[in-house]
Amino acid sequence: MRPPLTYELREAGKRIADQLNARLTFGDPFELRHAVMAFRLQDGTTDGTVYDSIKDAKRFTDPARFCYFAFLNILGGANPEECAVVLSFYRMARDAGLGQKDNEQPFLSTHGGDVMTGRGPRQQIPGRLN
Repeated sequence: MRPPLTYELREAGKRIADQLNARLTFGDPFELRHAVMAFRLQDGTTDGTVYDSIKDAKRFTDPARFCYFAFLNILGGANPEECAVVLSFYRMARDAGLGQKDNEQPFLSTHGGDVMTGRGPRQQIPGRLN
């Protein structure tokens, strides 16, 4: 079970979502689809630099203090609460000594997304694969 979202985490999620949504609104989503932005784990702030990959972002930032959001996952817009949940996840991962992978397609499974957002289990429709 994930920890509750504090006021500070919700505010950091708003900052992250605002930056990502501004880039999507005023930039070209087609060009951003493989891009990445780095955000400080401490407070969700960024210098606004858009990197070509997580590997490039890690080269210019400190992976122990930053987490990376790929635009590919949020082309429809970023939700502040989901950004706060993801930031919380990356904080817990850092505290556990785990880093963020350099994968180019960082998709989260449906089950993983349900667990992170606190949604209940999905019901299987008979005769269909989910």
